[in-house]
Amino acid sequence: MRGAIERHVAQASQLIIWLLLRFLFFFFGRLEVRGWGMIQQIPSRSFIVIANHASFFDPFLISHLFPLSTKSFPFRYPAFPSHYYSWKRFFMWMLGSYPVYKYEGLEKSLHKSLTILKHQERILLFPEGKIKKRGRMRNARRGVSYLAAHTGVPILPCFIEGF
Repeated sequence: MRGAIERHVAQASQLIIWLLLRFLFFFFGRLEVRGWGMIQQIPSRSFIVIANHASFFDPFLISHLFPLSTKSFPFRYPAFPSHYYSWKRFFMWMLGSYPVYKYEGLEKSLHKSLTILKHQERILLFPEGKIKKRGRMRNARRGVSYLAAHTGVPILPCFIEGF
């Protein structure tokens, strides 16, 4: 029951943000998407989107790229627990985030992610682990390959530049 509530709250808040971003980019911004065919070929069942992490806005920007007509909402994404011990806790939960704990082993750390994927939902992951402003990309952490190997879901790679 709790998972269903989380999913519906995240779906509603992400759809509101999606509409707001469509409006803003239509009038004020420019966004270029390469490889649009890959996005259209993604099935409506569960999948993993991976991307570099350039700013706090990345989850919203990436979810904005998916058409509203697909059943791709909501995107769920893990975040470090430090985001849940501050004023951001309620907003993080509303937007579909959930805590992931480091140093507990992959099976325990990614248990919630596995559950989400097994319930035919979508996850957005940033394999570098942290926001990286400029310079070389960090090495990817092994959680993405662990999730893909244990669930068999497709992975859609994304790269954010200039935002």
